[in-house]
Amino acid sequence: PEQAPVLWSHVNKLANQLGALPPDHIVVSLAQGFYVTSSEANVLPAQRLLRGRTLHLPLLHLGLLSPEEIGAVIGHELAHFAGADTDYSLRFLPIYDGVNRSLEALLETLLVSDFIQSRLMRPSFMFGVFFMQRFDHAVNHWSRERELLADAAGARLVGHAAAASALLRVSVLQPHIEEALLAQCES
Repeated sequence: PEQAPVLWSHVNKLANQLGALPPDHIVVSLAQGFYVTSSEANVLPAQRLLRGRTLHLPLLHLGLLSPEEIGAVIGHELAHFAGADTDYSLRFLPIYDGVNRSLEALLETLLVSDFIQSRLMRPSFMFGVFFMQRFDHAVNHWSRERELLADAAGARLVGHAAAASALLRVSVLQPHIEEALLAQCES
């Protein structure tokens, strides 16, 4: 807040309007993408570990979007805090990763097993694959629902035109900004 009081004031105002918890940290960098996380984040090159709610803002986009468009995108991201999406991810991802690791271990064992053992293990593996396919389908559905709700929250803050314009401009600008950054790093 001491380094960017106007930015913090604006983000806190948007959070209050949404009824969302404000971020504990705001990181502005050259990394691509607006996002929020409640996972631990290590800020490089400073090696600073952040815990709590973090909002990431890509610096180059901030100079290319209008204040209303920035408000729409930040509002969208803060809506993920209001919907407890990041807290859900903290609990959900370890379970998801654990099931995937178990399936990978089962497949490795299945591949080196003799004929009888592999035939006995195959139904368990196939059920696990089926479960993960259904699970992925459900996760994708609810993720899309949460994204649409976050879009609506951003639009409520600044209007539908600014939200639509922000979505379009970020989508169009992203590959060009990434290409320019990569070219700069390679030269």
